[in-house]
Amino acid sequence: VYISASEVFEMTPRDSKRVDKISQTILSRQQERIVVSRYHIRAASCALGVSEKEVFDSLGHLRCTLWPSLDTMTLHPRINESNQDFLWSCLMHFGHVFAPFLESTHKEWVAILFPAEHRACSATSNVTGVDTIVSKIANKIDTAEEIVEDAVSKLRSKGFPTPTAEHIFQYAHSDEVPMSLLRTAAQMAVEKYTLNESSVNSIASSRKINLVQQQVNPLFSHRLNNGSSNRDNGGSGESFGSWGFKDSRFVLNTLPNGSNVVIMKGGRYSISGKPLPKLVGFIEEELNIKLDPNNETFQGVDFFLPDGKLTSEDTLRILTAIDDDVSRLSTAAEDRARHGTGHTQDDIYSLRSGSFRTRLPDAVVWPRSVSEVQALASLASTYNWCLIPFGGGTNVTHSTHCPSSTIDPRLMVSVDMKLMNNVLWVNEEDGLLHVEAGITGRDLIERMRRLGFTIGHEPDSYEFSTLGGWIATKASGMKQNKYGNIEDIVKEVTVVSAKGIMSHKHKANKVSFGRSSAGIEPKSLMLGSEGCLGVITSAVIKIWPLAEEICHESVLFPSFDVGLRFVRDLSNQRT
Repeated sequence: VYISASEVFEMTPRDSKRVDKISQTILSRQQERIVVSRYHIRAASCALGVSEKEVFDSLGHLRCTLWPSLDTMTLHPRINESNQDFLWSCLMHFGHVFAPFLESTHKEWVAILFPAEHRACSATSNVTGVDTIVSKIANKIDTAEEIVEDAVSKLRSKGFPTPTAEHIFQYAHSDEVPMSLLRTAAQMAVEKYTLNESSVNSIASSRKINLVQQQVNPLFSHRLNNGSSNRDNGGSGESFGSWGFKDSRFVLNTLPNGSNVVIMKGGRYSISGKPLPKLVGFIEEELNIKLDPNNETFQGVDFFLPDGKLTSEDTLRILTAIDDDVSRLSTAAEDRARHGTGHTQDDIYSLRSGSFRTRLPDAVVWPRSVSEVQALASLASTYNWCLIPFGGGTNVTHSTHCPSSTIDPRLMVSVDMKLMNNVLWVNEEDGLLHVEAGITGRDLIERMRRLGFTIGHEPDSYEFSTLGGWIATKASGMKQNKYGNIEDIVKEVTVVSAKGIMSHKHKANKVSFGRSSAGIEPKSLMLGSEGCLGVITSAVIKIWPLAEEICHESVLFPSFDVGLRFVRDLSNQRT
């Protein structure tokens, strides 16, 4: 076995199937060659609350290889000192050198955080600098265990004697401890108290607790977060049966003083991980309700749908159109359910309860190209199918609901466009962008930001909604006063209909006619068409240079009526 930057690692025939030995050896060899930069030292000092000199001196004593003396800080982005998870990951780059000193007190943690049989560095004990760093790391670990212990105690006081690791993690939060440590501590806690079901020690005390077997689900169950079985990846995907991403959720906790505090899990937003102590009171006052943390969240149920109308012959025809890629055709219940619903509260309730009052698509297909959409449209025309274009599924008008079989008995196929998300060309001089219609707003905004441009269109749903959806629903955004609505931003569209492709033809590349006084514009036909006239596959839109400076300000008014009068007066004075 050849290991990068290492001599040959010889294995006996008896070792040939021991993958763990290979991985341990590779990890050990890599650790021996770790080089620590000034950037890592700065991040570690922030993570542990010690000086850079203490980190530097301890690494020197442990004979670690340091990066050459050039200023590596200029090669990296500015360190965010409040991001504990990022700081901790930088520390873990060389944290294994301190592992031998943690073996006696935190052996289980060492096995998880530094899983190598041989340590890259060794040193004598009683060295002040090393002891300081080891003590700080141990303190982080101990704090994580204490926070998890408190979370377990809260859950048990609510009648949950055997919470899952995910359940514990939702109740464990701290601005001082990385989420990775809290998650590890939660998993270790579960493993400890499940070793002995009759009587176990509390995580950080000697109190004996008799466990009663009980099925406990997290506040938001894993099943509801599975999302589409075909497209979503990890926490970046959409939650199933709720609004937002899988990795972001609000959790309601009760503090020892009896007050209720909401915290957002995940790290996607600026408020993630921060307590929101006034949110509960605001909701209770505005909605005239009482929130009880002891009440279990509506978890949803496993649901089953009757088989759709897709026959084996229809399946083969669709697969032929999408290059026989079976991963891009689905009749799974969750895929059909999600593609037959939107984001109304009624839709979310249907997904959680499994009770659907409308017909759902018979199948879902994910095309990758215009030619595949054409092939699907040709099949639909030949065999009398109904194709329903699907973007982000954020509609609140029931536009993805299928008509009942008595009204329309045809085969219903949802055409999910999100795999068609490529930027085709950019004309920076004229401020034009040609992009496929399945791209989501967040992806499009980020890609243009990297190029120094903005699309000027940010509807509330931009994280999930797509360009094609914006055009088909004639969307409006929060910045329409400056950039206009979608009809002001779109220059051209390309549409696949039952009869072929409808689009503009240009002799030159990367250009757009814009407004034309002669003939019918496909753009005008497709704006607000709701997918009835064809499938939008791409569009040319306007882009603008990013502002040199962005400032956010707010004005508070004593009442809604006063604010309304202000907005009216302001609009009348606009020049």
